[in-house]
Amino acid sequence: MVPVRDGTYHSFIPFAPYVRGFAAGAWGWRRCQGHVGAIYWDTVQSADPLVSPAGLLSPSDPRVQGHLDVLEDRLLLENEKVAARTPGFDPEKDWFAHASWQYQCGLERHANIHLAANDAPNFLRSMLNQYAVDIMPGEYTFREHTTTGPPDKLFEESCFLERFRMMLVMEEGDVLWLARATPRDWLEQGKRIAVRNAPTHFGPVGYEIVSDVEHGRLMATVTLPSRNPPREVVLVLRHPASAAIAAVKVNGTDWTDFDVSKGWVKLHGLTGRARVEVSWAR
Repeated sequence: MVPVRDGTYHSFIPFAPYVRGFAAGAWGWRRCQGHVGAIYWDTVQSADPLVSPAGLLSPSDPRVQGHLDVLEDRLLLENEKVAARTPGFDPEKDWFAHASWQYQCGLERHANIHLAANDAPNFLRSMLNQYAVDIMPGEYTFREHTTTGPPDKLFEESCFLERFRMMLVMEEGDVLWLARATPRDWLEQGKRIAVRNAPTHFGPVGYEIVSDVEHGRLMATVTLPSRNPPREVVLVLRHPASAAIAAVKVNGTDWTDFDVSKGWVKLHGLTGRARVEVSWAR
């Protein structure tokens, strides 16, 4: 158990069996920085892979959520490399816009875990903050480390593409998620999100979402995969102001399988192209 900044204690999963607490003991990692420092084992080479991609622990498990709390509220905020990239870094003020990474973002899986737990805001924060410190502007390649390291690192680039794809198209068992973590600003009035011929385990999928939020409605067209049809397709519609869904029609017929507050429309028993009309509470 580890205290976080509000004085409460949260569970933490060590990076290896028989390790009690942090890799460097009671916050002694500042004395052994070297190339990566002992904090690297608690953040980058941490227990995260037990959850993603191994799936040995559920992202909603209280132990996992406690582990994420310790990562985000202590380890990743007290990471000296954040201060190296942000002059005048203040963890109380800059916790949202500058943190949620340690050193080698491609290996840090907490963004993936946030999304698997349906925590889109923290997924987006983690992913975009990692992108900001890894990208090489101009050539638009990714370097190996956040503060230095070889440029054009294929592993880091592929991990960014993985997370960007998950934002738009994501398989989870026999369920296919669409637009699971798109930023809310992407559905402001008149804006459109479009994906075409995206390869998935179920076959190619495509969709287009067109927003008319000023009139309390949205139109979406989904081209469903047919090679190995999923049990369910979940279309996520993240309203710019978090408004609740009031009603849904699919192919002109009233549809009742949707989550009012989460913005999920669950599509099943459909083939070919589905036309989804959503009305929001105003």
